[in-house]
Amino acid sequence: MNIYRSALKLICQANGAKRLVLAGAVFSGALSAGCGTHDEPAASSFEEFRLNTPYSEELKRYFVEDDIAMDEVGLRSYYDRHFPTEARAPQSTSEPNLGSASSALLQYSVPSGGDVKWTSGQAMNLTYCVNPGFGGDTNNVINAMAGANLAWANAAMVNFVHLAAEDSNCQTSNNNVVFIVRPFDFGGSPAALSFFPNAPKAMRELLVDRVAITSGLLQTVLTHELGHILGFRHENNRVGPNPRAGSTCGWEDSSFRALTDQDPMSIMNCSGASNLFMTFADQSGAACEYGAAPGFTPAPCGAHGLLYHSNVQGIGWTPIERDNDITGTIGQSLRLEAFRVLISGLTAPAPSGICYTAHVQNVGWQPEVCNFQTAGTIGQGLRAEAVKFRLLNPPANCSVVYQAHVQSQGWQSPVMDNAVAGTTGQSLRLEALKIGLTPGCIFF
Repeated sequence: MNIYRSALKLICQANGAKRLVLAGAVFSGALSAGCGTHDEPAASSFEEFRLNTPYSEELKRYFVEDDIAMDEVGLRSYYDRHFPTEARAPQSTSEPNLGSASSALLQYSVPSGGDVKWTSGQAMNLTYCVNPGFGGDTNNVINAMAGANLAWANAAMVNFVHLAAEDSNCQTSNNNVVFIVRPFDFGGSPAALSFFPNAPKAMRELLVDRVAITSGLLQTVLTHELGHILGFRHENNRVGPNPRAGSTCGWEDSSFRALTDQDPMSIMNCSGASNLFMTFADQSGAACEYGAAPGFTPAPCGAHGLLYHSNVQGIGWTPIERDNDITGTIGQSLRLEAFRVLISGLTAPAPSGICYTAHVQNVGWQPEVCNFQTAGTIGQGLRAEAVKFRLLNPPANCSVVYQAHVQSQGWQSPVMDNAVAGTTGQSLRLEALKIGLTPGCIFF
């Protein structure tokens, strides 16, 4: 039986062998969207880079950044962009001129060509067929593709159109469709593989493994993959002190433009399909890039400010707040137990960002953590009592200002830059926080 997959991420090295974990891939088991971090391939020459890049004999494609597929021409172009020191002859390309791309949302964007995206005319008529190789699962795939399309089309001027009449001839050589959807057996990993708008016609395939179908998360997987096809990159690219480290995404380049604030819950994360959601930020970013769909009002375009949330007694993790909004609770006598903070859209070189520490009941001051790592405790029933925040290598005239709501005291006066907010030695619980940057503080 042919079993096909669409991917959030591409290739992993497993037991010395190159293993396919494709762009936009979702994996078996918990449907993880990555196979762990891996280093950038060696690149003393293009030939060495090529030999160290995962390759699929069956698909005749190389895979970079865990889930992006390309032929040798595309790989050479990728190498030239990221390793410019080697003397090289001009490279021809067969890729059509399709414009530029974006990122949540992060848009694929290259310095010399701008965003990698479809034109407005193309975006409203992204036609596809569904290969009959899905057999009894064909209708499930068709319905999930329709739902995935609506997730994007309800917010932005884009439209993926199923041409059912082309299903019987659903192959990349069919010029009546922009791309094809077909099954492919990746042996359980990844769950799916897709492409960016500048892919050559022969590589415009959305490959879907049966694990995506049987997982109950097929529409989520396909929504993520359609995001790649629109030009959106993994949201994880910009998380952490080094956005190129990419968390579970593995090594990825910094060719992206932030369309929205950082969104830890974005459909374009690569943290596993069960943790992916089509968020308002995703919809707003798509609208910023392609224009808003009728009836949809997006958030202002661009990325800025702080994002944070807290883990509260009896509640768990609260929704993401931003820029001086309250996280935690007031008037409910609930202890704040942990928190995480992020500078949205951070693309500054490492090390940069925001660092913080918590003073915890029976523990004292914990070691400092940074950039959306967890401070405090979870599941131990211990109250956070005080906090300190500082910016890591900030721009000039840039500070973090924060305020604590404390048991029996209410809101304390704001403090800034590594000063203590809250109390120590008084056994009083921290109940809520407000955190912000000084006006005009821009990291990116």
